[in-house]
Amino acid sequence: MANIILALGDLSCGHCIKSVTKAIEAISGPETAEVTLNFAKINSDKDPQEFIHAIVNAGFQAKVATPSFELDLAGLNCGHCIKSVIKALNSVENVEAVDVELTHAKVYGSADPEAAIKAVVDADFQASLARK
Repeated sequence: MANIILALGDLSCGHCIKSVTKAIEAISGPETAEVTLNFAKINSDKDPQEFIHAIVNAGFQAKVATPSFELDLAGLNCGHCIKSVIKALNSVENVEAVDVELTHAKVYGSADPEAAIKAVVDADFQASLARK
């Protein structure tokens, strides 16, 4: 399964979030998506365009999101490590969504990259801004 991160538009309330979640889950099944006012994180092997089409048909805007910044990671060995880094990054102000692997993280939102690096280091892992 792959993580698909979509940037969303025209959502303004909890009802909007529920509508988008329902549109996504009609394609991928229940409990495969995390939806906020700005992003949808979907765990699926389906084509992202299927989800975009469903969200647009529900009356909202959607496109594949581009990460705000990326981090190189070190010291992660397992799924528990990944969950720890996800928790650390999600605690940073203005982080909207993250996609974390053993050696790399994509961060979405308007968070300060230095604050994200500090959060990962405080969780006992190494992080640096990825060179593109």
